Amino acid sequence: MPNATVVQSPTVVALTALITVVSPYTGDDNGDNFARLQWRVAGTGVWLDAFPMDLERTTRRWQGVIYDLLPSTDYEVRIEYSDPDGASAPWTGVVKTKPD
Repeated sequence: MPNATVVQSPTVVALTALITVVSPYTGDDNGDNFARLQWRVAGTGVWLDAFPMDLERTTRRWQGVIYDLLPSTDYEVRIEYSDPDGASAPWTGVVKTKPD
């Protein structure tokens, strides 16, 4: 289906106090997809919403940043995708911020 969102592997980069995420996708020719970025300290129970991700439709990628993190800490990052035409399953990964 050309309108379904098919997500490719995101690029996640951790610095001392922030994590950047770039999530490319294919499909969604009708432009109605959405991505939600969440995070938590690894092993904790509650997911927190990051600021809304920016969408670059011409390059077909979602971009987001998670701010105000602790250095040398493991974080779980999750991206949930939605599209009325169908979307890939959520992506979850673990990344450690750099030391101070």
